[in-house]
Amino acid sequence: MSKDMSAQEKELQRLRKEVVGLSIMKSNYEKMVQLHQQSQPGLQTNQITDDVKFGIFEAIFDNLFQSFDKSVEVTNFTQLSGSTFNWLEEHCKPQTLQQMVVQILQKQKLLTN
Repeated sequence: MSKDMSAQEKELQRLRKEVVGLSIMKSNYEKMVQLHQQSQPGLQTNQITDDVKFGIFEAIFDNLFQSFDKSVEVTNFTQLSGSTFNWLEEHCKPQTLQQMVVQILQKQKLLTN
């Protein structure tokens, strides 16, 4: 019984720390968005429908899954972990992701050159 209480207390403590960490991250992201909006005062925020947002999300993750499926080997754990790291390095660099998202937005006619 004492072991269960101790394990539960440790889990509760871990979850509390996680909540604090997530709250800090949320606050930081909100500040980043606010600063970005302030740095572009003439930028209009047009409302985008949930269907369009979902379409963009789907296109991004379809693209990532296709490259993941082609690149990652799942024969054993060593191959899985090694090929996953290689895939991350090749396909998930910020500039690579940015190019992919720009292409998707251009296809959706949400971004013009």
